Amino acid sequence: MEQSRTKVTLRTRRAIKSAVIRLLSNHDLQSISVSQIAREAEINRGTFYSHFSTVRDVFDEIINEYVDPFFMAVGSMDVRLFFKNPDIIIAQITEIINSNLETYQDLLRMVGIESFLVSFGKRFFEVMISSSGRKNVPSPEVTFALQFILGGAITTYYTVLSSSSEKDSSKVLGSFLGQVLKKIGEIYDFDKYF
Repeated sequence: MEQSRTKVTLRTRRAIKSAVIRLLSNHDLQSISVSQIAREAEINRGTFYSHFSTVRDVFDEIINEYVDPFFMAVGSMDVRLFFKNPDIIIAQITEIINSNLETYQDLLRMVGIESFLVSFGKRFFEVMISSSGRKNVPSPEVTFALQFILGGAITTYYTVLSSSSEKDSSKVLGSFLGQVLKKIGEIYDFDKYF
């Protein structure tokens, strides 16, 4: 009985999150109501409130569920090796994306995604720096180069994934980004920093 209830709970929470993702393709988060979510998820408002307190709570859970795997992958890597062999982390990111390609594509279609991608890039940078074990802040040149790389990679993933439904696209993109990162790592000699 308990296992059956757990399955229903998980299915309902998934329906609510899917409804929010779909609604975000046409509305910004602040304009989405619990009533809209309930209609889209085919539940009643009371069911929504049994699982979440606010629309923002649903959004935060979506972000945690689909974004945290990226930070876990970056946080577990040896940053010193990243620019020598970025293929490992690129392969992990590609695998994360391909494991739930349609959902990531839906997330990229969200209204206002640009500001989210900027904050994602900043957090990615912070995780990368903190995982290096270094206490001091990188030089302005290194900071600029890393932010440029991350911004370019995020924008490129966004462009490719928004326009293509093929998993091979993210693999080709990953291979390309790996080569670019190696070259930039050689140019800036990131070994000096990391």
